[in-house]
Amino acid sequence: MSGVKISALPPIITPALSDVFAVVQGGVTYKETFTQLASLFVSIASLPLSVTLGGTGLSSTTSGELLWSPTNNTIANLSTGTGVTDFITTPSSANLSAALTTKITPTSGLAVFGLNWATTTTTVSLNGAGTAPVYSSNTLRWTQIGKVVFAEYFLTGDGGAEGSGAGQIRLTLPVSVANNSGITYQGVLGQANNGTTDYYLVPRFNINSAVDLYYQGALNTVPVALTGDDQNNVSREINLKLCYEVA
Repeated sequence: MSGVKISALPPIITPALSDVFAVVQGGVTYKETFTQLASLFVSIASLPLSVTLGGTGLSSTTSGELLWSPTNNTIANLSTGTGVTDFITTPSSANLSAALTTKITPTSGLAVFGLNWATTTTTVSLNGAGTAPVYSSNTLRWTQIGKVVFAEYFLTGDGGAEGSGAGQIRLTLPVSVANNSGITYQGVLGQANNGTTDYYLVPRFNINSAVDLYYQGALNTVPVALTGDDQNNVSREINLKLCYEVA
């Protein structure tokens, strides 16, 4: 069919990877298949694969490129780890998920898809005079999705000093809250007990790095500070769940 214009050729019914098309390389015309072209794309380390998450572009390309996170615009450095090599070789959604899971599993708690929770401890102190209680079990589970942190505190058992004094119980946050100024009480989000006495917890962010604990004595009353004296029994517990915005 020499001399026939491409525009005059009949359309192909079912495209195949073995189909041949013309390419020019170094001034010489060659034939090439789509299979060869696909292999070329995979071999190019800088070829980007973009996905969209909630309207935010998430790119993953070369070994060592940084992905998105809320604090520094990076999720993880995709340089090593399970799934990363597979993703660079074969950029599929399954391999991307495996790579991200490897990179966001650990201590940071950062999760783009809410895949992972980090487990750590919180520091218990008093905002004021007295002795901070020590618990035999001190667990803080948390994760971060975008600019929102979800945290679960569970403190129980006699692990040392009993609480004492009028100082207010304060728990450190896994990530600092975006802005504590003007933030009011967060509502009843947990429960504490001290022997046979129960308290319905109302947390408040008075500083950026920690949450202060109050309790609601009765409806339509101002929350009261939970103090060291309120955790002075050998049988004591704090159970609290929070979510808050970070910078």
